[in-house]
Amino acid sequence: MRARLSEPKRGTDCLFKWEGTMKRLLLSAMTLGTGAMLLSGCLSAHPGTWVLHDNELTLTDFDDTVSYSTAGNVIVVAPPVPVHEFDEDVATAKGAEKVIDGPHWLNSDGEERNTLVNEAAANAPAGTIFVLVVASGELWKIPPGSGDLVSSGVIDEWTNDEYWNLNRYFVPQPPPITVTKIEFERITDIGPIPGIDMPYVIHDVGPVGQEEIKAAHGVEIVMPENWTQVPPAQRALKLQSFDQFLRLLPAFKGQENQPAFGIAIPSGAVYAIPERGYDNLVAWGSLRPWTNEQIGMLPDVKSGSDRPIRSLPSVPSAAIDLDFKP
Repeated sequence: MRARLSEPKRGTDCLFKWEGTMKRLLLSAMTLGTGAMLLSGCLSAHPGTWVLHDNELTLTDFDDTVSYSTAGNVIVVAPPVPVHEFDEDVATAKGAEKVIDGPHWLNSDGEERNTLVNEAAANAPAGTIFVLVVASGELWKIPPGSGDLVSSGVIDEWTNDEYWNLNRYFVPQPPPITVTKIEFERITDIGPIPGIDMPYVIHDVGPVGQEEIKAAHGVEIVMPENWTQVPPAQRALKLQSFDQFLRLLPAFKGQENQPAFGIAIPSGAVYAIPERGYDNLVAWGSLRPWTNEQIGMLPDVKSGSDRPIRSLPSVPSAAIDLDFKP
């Protein structure tokens, strides 16, 4: 029987804001001079928007744009889901609406951004999803009934692999091999998330496990530093935001495919996997949930990151099915 525990950002707000904002301002200013034509390949096709595009972003640009914090602990709506650039005309025709322009968002600090999202959500119907175009800083809302924008791929979220590929010279530090019981409880502490099951708690996975998660249509939705450095209530809102977004994707549709969230300990990475896919990965031994006995023995329990590729448990082949049901 599986038990759930009921229980970005890469720095503080504005820490990286100066570099990213100055780059955008410098490029914008240069377009007003005689060298404008030299920059034509970098300019947006929509006058008045910022000039950075997905393929020009750095880790600093990304972190600066998605930096977000609660204002005085006043939380009304989950933070927006970071997405790639998309065809605005197609999105608008299908009901999406831009609610905050790029300069307004990029020149606001984390708490001001929280206020902007809360104000945008105040009159939005239930089920509205907010997405943030990282390249431009534009905040868009996807109203109920416009979910095919996500399922069709018109609006596509950023993945963890894409994030790290923004700077191939940066090598993330390996996770610690263990944690104390106090650290375990801190990392798994989550505020209330009505309508969503509490996440599973799993051991860290390495390259083999990550590929198997992908094969089961799973994704890493929150990186360790973006989980461990935010308060429990904001963690709950992150999960709520991704739950709404992922349910629009084909892999997460259907009764057995609702998002199952897993917090990896000791790193703090968070994964979303279709529920049936999660069950299959546990049966395969690809994912190893923490047991109460292991938790009680911390910090003496070491969390290996992977099983050997060929060490599969003896499970009837009929019980394993990594495909999703539409």
